[in-house]
Amino acid sequence: MAIRVFFLPSKAIANLKQMPEASGVYYMTALWRLFYVGKAVNLRKRLTARHQRYKQIKLLSPFARIHYRVLPKHQISRYERSEIISLQPKWNYTRVPEFWGLLAQFIGFWLCFWFYLSVVAIAVGYLGYLLYQK
Repeated sequence: MAIRVFFLPSKAIANLKQMPEASGVYYMTALWRLFYVGKAVNLRKRLTARHQRYKQIKLLSPFARIHYRVLPKHQISRYERSEIISLQPKWNYTRVPEFWGLLAQFIGFWLCFWFYLSVVAIAVGYLGYLLYQK
């Protein structure tokens, strides 16, 4: 179940230098969506060395987080493989996009964000209207 990922320790994209220098599995997330699962012998070095998916996750930076689980080195490959199979993150099954692909992801993400925000605003407004009528 993917929801357990969001209860793991995490860092914002701007604070990647605060990641532990330990081996483990990391999860790239934004707005309660899981995008990528990876492994690293040293989490801090892997994520601060401009990861291949860094441009993608940077587009979502106000909401993006890196969740991680520290594991012994001999367990990270098997654990990462089982997590990818069970969670099926979108970016693990696609190639890294070029400029136009990044632009499309950026626009799609922000359109979803504004749609969800407007739905919440309408629901709150309607609830306020119903409460005001009584």
